[in-house]
Amino acid sequence: QFAQAIEEFDIALRLDAKHARAFALRGAARLQRGELERAVEDFSAALELNPGDVRAHLARGAAYSLLGKLEDSLKDRDAAVRADPGNADAYVARGGSYHLVGQHEKGLADRTKAIELNPKLAEAWCARGNAYYLLDRFEEARRDLEQALRLRPVYLDASDVLEKTRRKLEELALAKAPKPAPKGRPAVAVAAGSVTIGPPAEKPAPKGRSAVVVAAGPVRIAPTAEKSAPAEKSAVVVAAAPATIGPPVGKPARTEKPAVAVAAGSVTIGPPAEK
Repeated sequence: QFAQAIEEFDIALRLDAKHARAFALRGAARLQRGELERAVEDFSAALELNPGDVRAHLARGAAYSLLGKLEDSLKDRDAAVRADPGNADAYVARGGSYHLVGQHEKGLADRTKAIELNPKLAEAWCARGNAYYLLDRFEEARRDLEQALRLRPVYLDASDVLEKTRRKLEELALAKAPKPAPKGRPAVAVAAGSVTIGPPAEKPAPKGRSAVVVAAGPVRIAPTAEKSAPAEKSAVVVAAAPATIGPPVGKPARTEKPAVAVAAGSVTIGPPAEK
C-alpha cells in the first residue's frame, strides 16, 4: 500500500518538483515503511518550500525521535507549536520530546495545555497521565488515564500505563497499611511517674519475657511476695531519676542473666525491701 503511494508521489514530483505537499506525503509513506532517513529528506524538502507546514514539522520530529536525534526532534516540534499555537497535537508532541530529554515538568505543562485546547483529545489525556506516572504522581496519572479510556475505550497505550499505575497504587497502599504487633517481643511502658512492673499479688510473674520501662520518676521492678523474680530474662530500665539495681534484701544477686539499667535518677530493680 505505502509502496504504491510512494510511486504515485514520485510521478507527481516529476511533474512538479516544487510540490511541497507531495514531498510531505511521500515522506509520511516512507516513515510508515520505516525508511527514516529518506522520510527526513522528504520532510526537509517540503519545509524548504513551505516553512510553516505544521504537519511536516511534526512528522520530521517523529522521524528524528525514532532515529534517536532527540534534540532535533524537539526543535521541530517546538517549531510546530510556534507556527500554530492553537494546535493541541503540537503540544502533545512537544511534551513527548521534553520527556525524552528529561524535562518532565515542561512535558507535563505541554500536555496540560493540549487538554485546555482540546478536552476531548484522548491522546492528550493519555500523554499527561504518562507524564504524571513518570513523576510518581500515581493518583493523578490514574485519573487522566481513565479519562483517556472514557474518550477512547479501545486505547492500548492508555490501558498499559493504567495497569502499571494501579499496581503502583496498590504497592503504596500495602506499604502504608498498619502492621500487626509481632509476637514474642517484650512489653514497652512509657510513664511520667513511679512505675512498678510485677504481677498482681495473687499471680506469679510470667517467664520468658523481658520488660522495658521508660520513665521520668522512680521505677520498681518486683515480683509478688510469694514468688521470686524469674531468672530467664533480664530487665531493661531507662529512667530520669537516681538508679539502684539489686536483689531483694537478704537474697544474693542472680547470675544467670544480668539486669541492665540506664538511668539519670531513682530506679530500683528487685522486690521492695520489706518483702
